[in-house]
Amino acid sequence: MALIKAGVVKILGPKLTVEMKHHHFIAYSKQFLDYKVETDGIVEARLASTDIRMSTNPLIQDLLKSGMARPYQLHFKDDSTKQLGAMDVTTETAEMIDSDGIPVPNVYIWGISTEGRHWLTNGSPIPSVNDVRLRMADTIANQMLNYSE
Repeated sequence: MALIKAGVVKILGPKLTVEMKHHHFIAYSKQFLDYKVETDGIVEARLASTDIRMSTNPLIQDLLKSGMARPYQLHFKDDSTKQLGAMDVTTETAEMIDSDGIPVPNVYIWGISTEGRHWLTNGSPIPSVNDVRLRMADTIANQMLNYSE
């Protein structure tokens, strides 16, 4: 808040657009076209969309197309479902779940790609509180170290 009040940081709004003009950035929100900022540097401080169905990552798209992975679905009491855009993984082991609903042994997905299946995956672990993110990292590491064919 202090940086905003000091004029160091400017909040532009949704649908950010950045253009170049004479070696400077021109940044503005498509919802507030009359407010444009010209600057030499920009820090993009937002979390990009976590929807794997719209991801441009070729690995994620290949996993989905080949059936090795699937999006996570919430199931409701009325038998309806809702896809949240997260990669489906097992709760206990973070192993990827294929399109048939079967865990893929020793293929782990952890972090941003599971946002919606797990929550707050982009946060920093909190020290001294047995943080769930650190526990999952330990679980995955132990599984990998103990793997044998």
